[in-house]
Amino acid sequence: MNNEGKNTSQKQKLLNGILFCTFVIFSSSTYARPVAYPGGVTLMQHNDYISNNVHLNYTLTGKDTVGVMSEYQRQQKFLLNTVQYTRVLKRWNQDDSQGNLYFVTGAGGAEIKNKFESGGLAGVEADWESRRFYLFYRNSLMKVESQGTQFREMARVGIAPYIGGYNDLNTWFMLQVDHTPQSNKNFVATPLIRVFKGEYLAEFGVSTSKTVLFNFMTFF
Repeated sequence: MNNEGKNTSQKQKLLNGILFCTFVIFSSSTYARPVAYPGGVTLMQHNDYISNNVHLNYTLTGKDTVGVMSEYQRQQKFLLNTVQYTRVLKRWNQDDSQGNLYFVTGAGGAEIKNKFESGGLAGVEADWESRRFYLFYRNSLMKVESQGTQFREMARVGIAPYIGGYNDLNTWFMLQVDHTPQSNKNFVATPLIRVFKGEYLAEFGVSTSKTVLFNFMTFF
């Protein structure tokens, strides 16, 4: 093959990689892509067996985001509001897959019994995804003055029954496992289904503790 042919092949591989990474970033989960494209705004809403939260993110660079989050802890009955920062520690790009490692931290406060208390959180997230398979892990350590320290971790595995494009209705089947040592339900498993099309994504599931999981995300 001559040099011109080699250059064309290399350019095509690079273009395919860029298109794949763009598709993955825009179509991935509420958990797996806290950092999107520079200037992008992401609105995320999560519900699970312990908490409900709303998170608004602004991506500063390809590796940094800032945002605000409000999370209501249903068992302890308080609302924590934080300003958050997320940093991509490492990113692995392959021709047909992508992996990421993130650091997440936040600081703010909660109103408990009509009294303001300082609080914050820190944790790491990791994910790997191809067009067919998906792996995810997250942990977080949350601290509020009178509530002590709470550790949570969550893992997911997923598979796509078919391969769709960005403008198609895409579907994933997933299994989520949560571990919260301080809860009276240490381990909870949740089979769920994820659907997304374009900039909209939703997830539905019912856990082994008989609670409904519903997550929604959009970006603009």
